[in-house]
Amino acid sequence: MNRAAEQLLDLQQADEEVERLAREVSAAEAQLAGDPELDRAREDATRRAEAQRQAELRVRSLDGELDSLRARAKTLDRQLYGGSVRNPAELLTLQHELEGLRAQMSSQEDETLLAMEDVDQLAEARAIAEQAVAALQARREQQQGPLTERLGQLRQQHERAVQSREALAAQMPPKSKALYDRVKAQRQPAVVRVEHGSCGGCHLPLGAHEAHEARTGDSLVQCSNCDRILAP
Repeated sequence: MNRAAEQLLDLQQADEEVERLAREVSAAEAQLAGDPELDRAREDATRRAEAQRQAELRVRSLDGELDSLRARAKTLDRQLYGGSVRNPAELLTLQHELEGLRAQMSSQEDETLLAMEDVDQLAEARAIAEQAVAALQARREQQQGPLTERLGQLRQQHERAVQSREALAAQMPPKSKALYDRVKAQRQPAVVRVEHGSCGGCHLPLGAHEAHEARTGDSLVQCSNCDRILAP
């Protein structure tokens, strides 16, 4: 058996374990650092709150316009029926203006009622969105403890895996380690087994001598096609 190749295969498996644990640590850290679903819910609640605020401003604006119309109508009513204006033509003009104001007031009242209904609907939607935020926050708080504990465990496992990997690497002849690092930078995986006389990486047939040396030789053998290191 090619012991040198087997050692590099062990080192590669140790590297894969280190990389796997590193990914899990990063994922747990990202989950603790932020919650995309909660962030989206907060943004939605903020948008709905702003929409409600704008609708309330519109209602106040319509109310103000309606108050102005009512004040003008009251003034015209006093002029028409208070006896201060006696000229028939002027009275007719005031009458027409008052009728126009009343029609405008009726339209404005309808528009204001619709705007108030919009406020009610937007307030309900905002309340639902804020309830969703509260539920997600509660869920996140429940998850934080276990997730923090899990992150601590993963970090310890990763540290042990790194130490184990370094111990394996320290046992490697420098030339073997250098070859492994060079191939790994270009090919993943760097070390593959011989499978039915073919390279386990590129799957092309190996020469008989090449396959034999990979299985029983003492030196490292590389695939002549893909440059990967061959293990028995």
